[in-house]
Amino acid sequence: MTDARRRPTLADVAKDAGLSTSAASLILNEIPDSGLSEDARKRVLDSALKLGYRPNKLAKALKTDVTGTIGFISDSVVTTRFASGLINGALKAASISDQVLLVLETMGSDDGMQRSIETALDHQVDAIIIAAMQAKSIRLPKIPRSTKVILLNAINPNHNSTILPDEFQGGSSAMNTLVDAGFLKNIALIGKNTDVENNSYKSVTVAKRAAGIRDVCNKNQIKFRSEVVCENWEPADGYSAVRNLLESDKKVEALICMNDRLAIGAYRAIREMGLRIPEDISIVSFDHDDFGELLQPTLTTVGLPYEKMGEKAIFLANSSEEENEVLVPMPLFVGESVR
Repeated sequence: MTDARRRPTLADVAKDAGLSTSAASLILNEIPDSGLSEDARKRVLDSALKLGYRPNKLAKALKTDVTGTIGFISDSVVTTRFASGLINGALKAASISDQVLLVLETMGSDDGMQRSIETALDHQVDAIIIAAMQAKSIRLPKIPRSTKVILLNAINPNHNSTILPDEFQGGSSAMNTLVDAGFLKNIALIGKNTDVENNSYKSVTVAKRAAGIRDVCNKNQIKFRSEVVCENWEPADGYSAVRNLLESDKKVEALICMNDRLAIGAYRAIREMGLRIPEDISIVSFDHDDFGELLQPTLTTVGLPYEKMGEKAIFLANSSEEENEVLVPMPLFVGESVR
């Protein structure tokens, strides 16, 4: 009988099962074609359960050079409701792969990133996933070349493996939604922001979203009736932009808002002007934030595929092949805001 205060060992399990240590090891490590009987297997598993035996993963890692642990470093993904799908997807995929995520958060500071990377390396993780809440270019300290690094919703010139939403496809999907509904004129773009489009440290995807929209416009010879600039993409900005637009232009029939928060403000402005959605003005936007389904009518929006991106990050972390930029399609969620 083992001392209750001492962790049971493989030798304890073997002794309790009446087998050699090597035989017990073959069974617990599920080595195929071991030649051991089903009775022996049952005795070892029963003994392990009775004694509370747990394999020493550190010892196994020293032999295989695989710890079964992946570092997940984020700027604020873990504590941000909107981008939490990134880590949820990674957690689900890691669980399926019988792996553990070591989750670390930098709170957006360079020192925090340095400490997080050092902590992950100290734990000898098999790979490091570095995630950003907003898709942008990020600064990183030097990381040993022997460590596999996957960038999630981010880019860095020293690391090629990166996973991003396919914003060009997303922009095309949103604009095609209006085209398919018969809108070929009298459309306004809400949220134009060339400063963000041209600055990769603010966003590496907004320019692609806009390019996807304009590609569909060019193919269908559509010219926006108005392109309203918004420095920020918050409900108040959407409200003032659409209110001012509708007060000066009565012919607008459809809006494409650069995100759902702008669309919230647009809803209020349209109703205050005595107009109806979608009978008078149709709206399509981006991000698929939770509140879009609470709006009346429900919002048609192109979603950010964060969970799929998180799952893909784990797949790449476990893959022996190197991949460069991976673009994950953005799904269209059809609401009732387009007639």
